[in-house]
Amino acid sequence: MVTEPPNGPCTTPADTISAIQAGSSLSSVDLSLRTPSVCEAAVRHDARNIRDVPDTVITPELCALAVGENGLTLESIPECLKTTQLCFQAVLQCAHALRFVPESMRTADLVNVALSKWGRAITWVPEAMRTLELYEKAVAEDGSALEFVPLHLRTRKMCREAVAHKARRGAESGLEYAPAEEKNYWLCAMSVFYHPWSLQHVPPRLRCLEVCAIAVSKSSYVNNYVPFDMRDSPALLERIDTIKMIEQRIRELEEEVREAMQPGLTRARTWWDAQAHWEAIDRQQGNPIYAFAQPWLEKLNWLKREKDLDSYTWTKLRNWN
Repeated sequence: MVTEPPNGPCTTPADTISAIQAGSSLSSVDLSLRTPSVCEAAVRHDARNIRDVPDTVITPELCALAVGENGLTLESIPECLKTTQLCFQAVLQCAHALRFVPESMRTADLVNVALSKWGRAITWVPEAMRTLELYEKAVAEDGSALEFVPLHLRTRKMCREAVAHKARRGAESGLEYAPAEEKNYWLCAMSVFYHPWSLQHVPPRLRCLEVCAIAVSKSSYVNNYVPFDMRDSPALLERIDTIKMIEQRIRELEEEVREAMQPGLTRARTWWDAQAHWEAIDRQQGNPIYAFAQPWLEKLNWLKREKDLDSYTWTKLRNWN
């Protein structure tokens, strides 16, 4: 790290600014040289330099500049300069900044912004504000936020939300935190479909051929969580190949009938309906032959038949959009 300019130590603000732009941190600058212009240049170069700006120099404008670049710098800003607007700006830039917002400023609007960006920010929401609706919002954004939901509020609906979303920004499945009574074939299959690594949280009794094949078809790295006697077996490999073919067929059908897929028609909704059907006839494990993919495949095939055979119905279906 450069701590002084090539021709010697810094003696003027101009020298100091040059050194900072070359890589020096503000902490290496003599206090007498930390002028407003030097501090502004330092914060523009690296927002984290705000922590070394003297109290006599720091301004609301400089704070806004820092949190606009890095919301986490809110931690280094004096409490007297933390305004509602500044905190909102920090959280908008980085949801993790909610932890540095004074509790009196953690408003419903601010909390909603944080949770829309990162569900696990629920940990920094004041207890008095944590409603069922807020927990559901957190879990819908990041399934692993289910960890912070009180046990009596971890409903079937919430557990489904926790596993039914594709990973984004490192989001994980909430299967690990689902109550034991909710961990059935359908929940586990949905979880490993979107988050193959969650196979490690599938109860041993539910690591059946179908669930393991779904997980391994998504990522071969989860093979270590497959029961030893099933690992790399001909039956598992055959099922993986079949699942991949079914998925390819599903993608083709989705593309063909997409214009008739009304907003309420989703894979998850179809799968949950299928679960309710199998439970109603007391078959908790579902159809052992590709039960997970079959309901959605059947729904798409029905739409395709309507398209091919009944143009009038197809036109009506298209009006859903």
